[in-house]
Amino acid sequence: AVPAGTAVSGLNPEALHELRQQAQLQITPPDANGRPAYRLRPVVPGKGLAALPAADAGDIWFDMEGIQDAVAGTKLEYLFGACFREVPDGASQFKAWWAHTPAEEKKAFEAWVDWVEERRSRYPGLRIYHYASYEKTAMRRLAQQHSTREAVIDAWLRSGLLVDLLPVVTGSIVLGEPSYSIKKVEHLYMEQRAAEVTNAGDSVVAYLNWQNSGEPRLPGDAPDGSPLLLGIENYNREDCESTVFLHDWLRGLRREQGLPEHPLEAATDEQPQKEPWPLEQLSADLLAELPEAMQIDLGPTASDDLLAAQEQRGPRGLSWRVQRLLAQLLPFHHREAKVAWWAYFDRRNKAELSPADLIDDGESIAEARWRSVQPRESKRTGADYHTFSFDPSQPLKIGARDADRSPQLEIADTGLKLDVDALDAERGQVTLKLPWSKRDQRRAEGLGDGIPDQLCSLIAVPADITEKLRESLLEQANAWLSEASPIPPAMVQLLERQTLPELKPLNAAVAADPSGVAARLADFLANRSGCTLALQGPPGTGKTTVTGQVIADLVARGKRVAISSNSHAAINNLLIKAKATCAERGLSGVVVKCSGGKQEEALSGKGIPLVHPDGTTPAMAVVGGTAWMFCREVLADQFDLLVVDEAGQMSLANLLGMARCARSILLVGDQQQLAQPSQADHPGSSGDSCLEYLMQGAHVVPADQGVFLSTSWRMEHSITAVVSELFYDERLQASSANAENAIHWARPCLSASGRGLPEGGLVFEPVLHSGCSVTSEAEIERIDQIVAALLGGAYTHAKGSGTLTSEEILVIAPYNVQVNRLCQRLDGKARVGTVDKFQGQEAPVAILSLTASSGDDAPRGLGFLLSPNRLNVAISRAQCLSIVVGSPGLMSGLANTIEEAEQINRLCRIAASSVA
Repeated sequence: AVPAGTAVSGLNPEALHELRQQAQLQITPPDANGRPAYRLRPVVPGKGLAALPAADAGDIWFDMEGIQDAVAGTKLEYLFGACFREVPDGASQFKAWWAHTPAEEKKAFEAWVDWVEERRSRYPGLRIYHYASYEKTAMRRLAQQHSTREAVIDAWLRSGLLVDLLPVVTGSIVLGEPSYSIKKVEHLYMEQRAAEVTNAGDSVVAYLNWQNSGEPRLPGDAPDGSPLLLGIENYNREDCESTVFLHDWLRGLRREQGLPEHPLEAATDEQPQKEPWPLEQLSADLLAELPEAMQIDLGPTASDDLLAAQEQRGPRGLSWRVQRLLAQLLPFHHREAKVAWWAYFDRRNKAELSPADLIDDGESIAEARWRSVQPRESKRTGADYHTFSFDPSQPLKIGARDADRSPQLEIADTGLKLDVDALDAERGQVTLKLPWSKRDQRRAEGLGDGIPDQLCSLIAVPADITEKLRESLLEQANAWLSEASPIPPAMVQLLERQTLPELKPLNAAVAADPSGVAARLADFLANRSGCTLALQGPPGTGKTTVTGQVIADLVARGKRVAISSNSHAAINNLLIKAKATCAERGLSGVVVKCSGGKQEEALSGKGIPLVHPDGTTPAMAVVGGTAWMFCREVLADQFDLLVVDEAGQMSLANLLGMARCARSILLVGDQQQLAQPSQADHPGSSGDSCLEYLMQGAHVVPADQGVFLSTSWRMEHSITAVVSELFYDERLQASSANAENAIHWARPCLSASGRGLPEGGLVFEPVLHSGCSVTSEAEIERIDQIVAALLGGAYTHAKGSGTLTSEEILVIAPYNVQVNRLCQRLDGKARVGTVDKFQGQEAPVAILSLTASSGDDAPRGLGFLLSPNRLNVAISRAQCLSIVVGSPGLMSGLANTIEEAEQINRLCRIAASSVA
């Protein structure tokens, strides 16, 4: 054992003390009754026993059972179980809701929610107790996935109706068991379980056995009931009863400690809204018009007849499938916002009950310490700028301020919300702005400045940036439903997935003469209206150049073009390219950007003025702007073509909001590169990006739906070959000009096999380590060696040659902690960042650090670490040499799904093709 008082690297003294207490109790033998040793924690206001709500006669104790389909990747919650009492402190009763299909799951979920609401009408003070976060997370997902009871679940969450007993337990006692699962904690208050099914794994196995058994669909004794389902239900009942007994036991501890009972404070002082928002109500109205069998998405087991029936037209002129999709799209932004706010309230709860849990949360700064304050005065007002320090090893995802807005952080201890003025994740320092007006108001109310002098938690506050889009969608949807105006034809063509057979001869002509792709595409678009097609540009294929040429060709024909994307950077980049291409051709069309009025540094000196949407004129041939601009009524029907750049990151819902601005739509991008950022569990295809939706999982755009740029002008031939095989059905080829792409090492650098690392191609460089998750010192050490051997060397590629400096070397890592550690170690010797930072960029050398030792060690799992989109972008940044540094353990783990097996296989393919 480590002697008391010994410091352990990477552990603060408080965490080390916790581990010592835990270890001591785990080696203490149980008492005479077999109960494990435990120790009460000191009472802390708002934590542990002090956070337990007052009991209510209507209280409910809840547990769920679910199963993951490893092939389809879907999940079915097949059992909702609840205990309740009709007599205070009397024997509990049990109620179950079963589901064996997605449709039954929706009905069971609705029945459970409605039962709770009816019970709340009789017991307004009741709470729903559960153990760990599974039930809360599952109910959020089900409400969104089935587009039902969303407002009710949101109200439950905001009012604190759901009470997780796990943080109450961990905040109340230290337990001499290897874990705090309820199966371990119940040794304190329960006898041995009697049910045949004894854990969640057994429950899943029993359910799989039932699926193949031919037994009836309801639990019970044979022959009328299913003994297998009865065993599962008995297990679920015991879980619910265990939660009842745990709650009673905790209440007993509270009485022993002399703590008063009190109601749990709600997360907000406002009465939570239970009625649907207007867009949610319109969505419900559209869904209600559908035949019942088509109101939820049809799964892979649906009959061919039903799949065909949903493609039939309904009274609104849309197929039933598209009407369902339209209904699901309308509340898209509400769903995204809800997830952000749910996470915010979860973080507030953690900050109150167990702040150490925020250390691994990228949207929080845990254990921040106030360091200094600097008053600053401007002409109109002034503010205090408070600087806090924190551990830079935290996996931070909070961004710094930009031209549009500053992120906000809330000091959890005081509830004070402040704008971020500066954030240095590398040094572990953040500065928050406290305006004097806000400070003086707090002082007048007797609240103080709100700046704590002890360790505190800083939590990201969600920003509502979709209000204009929601308002526009509401206005447009009301017009569509009342038939005052039609859904834009180009949008209908996309939603119905109608093909364009006329594109096939265009693609044949492009294959014969790739240099004419822009002219042919412009000619096609100039002579069509009401269509949507894709221009898919894999890495290095010059999609921005081609798109700029298409735009210039259309401007030359007197057409007006709108440019949008998911980011200002992408919009600005294409505007600059369009402006330059028009200028090269002597075209006088005006290129502008719609903006709220803030000057953008990226456009400074480029001859691209900013205009308000109300100020656009027909003379402005090319207009750039976000979906927030083009959704406005003033821009409706103003353009011949809407170009959506990086369409793989543009949500289908955002496109729906702005589609009315143009007669046709060109989706430019690559669904095989970075996907759109989304957090919610959207039903059906409503969470797809517009390019994902069009492609339906295809790696290459079909010839009757768009144009594929098949030549990469960037990558060395062997890199292109692997990228083409893994991500583009072997349809991507390297330009002959790339044949000489290579680097020349400044000094020899041996590979793990003992051979010198090559001068070009794709390399897997194995580094042995174990137990690494968000950072790996072994990989940092190896990358430092590689970079040192590269610097001062030379490179040659189709665009020229030169000396390898820090600008010519990209180092990519999946996690911010590894990025920060690499930045510290390399100290400016290379450009370092996550893959998101480098999409659209290129360099002679790209190095990817996989960081995690194995799939089990990887935060967010292999699905994030080995995501095909992220892997594609990372290795395809390289013009000459692409090096993947990683643990061989990532290739030898067990896959939990078909998708994970495919991801591991891709990494194996990269290792097998390694030229080192």
